[in-house]
Amino acid sequence: MRLPTSLLSAVALQLPQGKLEVASSVVFGLLTLGNYASETSSATPYSKFSTLASGAGVTGRTGMLIIYAPSLILLGWLLRAAHLSSSRDLLVKGLLLVHFLKRVLETLLVHKYSGSVSLATSSFIGVYYSLVSALLASLHCNQPSDPAALLGVVLFVVGQLGNLYHHVLLSNLRGPKAPSGDRKSAYVVPRGGFFEYVAMPHYFFELVAWLGVAVCTQQLTALLVVTSMASYLAGRSVSTTKFYLKNVKGYPTTRRHLVPGIF
Repeated sequence: MRLPTSLLSAVALQLPQGKLEVASSVVFGLLTLGNYASETSSATPYSKFSTLASGAGVTGRTGMLIIYAPSLILLGWLLRAAHLSSSRDLLVKGLLLVHFLKRVLETLLVHKYSGSVSLATSSFIGVYYSLVSALLASLHCNQPSDPAALLGVVLFVVGQLGNLYHHVLLSNLRGPKAPSGDRKSAYVVPRGGFFEYVAMPHYFFELVAWLGVAVCTQQLTALLVVTSMASYLAGRSVSTTKFYLKNVKGYPTTRRHLVPGIF
């Protein structure tokens, strides 16, 4: 059975060509192998996994702004410098800008934080996201086919809306801080949406959005970036399931970690 040419063009990937792209592909390939094991054995210490005492480090909201704001500023500058003749260039940079603008607005207006996060941890993740943003925005690839652009944008929009919806659910479900100061006892069983099926549906939809960006670039390097993120978020979702089972009374043991019905 022969697939339609338009469909093949939508999923066709270009191999990395420049030295920077080749090196980046190798790096993200190695990260893919290590991220999952690292997160399942010892989750990166922020959010519910923060090991800092109250008042140490920076607040959760400040930490998240340090993570996302640099990429937003960088992409705003890159978008101004983008060649107006390249719609592919504008599309990829625009999607990335929307992603980090959304994350900053969620940090300011949606999420509820308790506890603190290490400044070093926030800064490291912020630098990582900035490098990823710069890499994806600088990829040299041909103008994407219409099917690729459409498919990528649809995946991106579905991913962002699904991610936002579950972030709002989390914010509304967040219990009050325990009088004892024990943040773990303030967590409740998440309900609604895909929370009925997996521990981290917002991670799932975030990966869908990043896959949309990769489809728009039609670059293997971008797909490896998504694979690396999937490895990291999969490991973190496993750690989250363990956290809920240990600290949240009545947490359903049948829920998957990240992908409904599969993982």
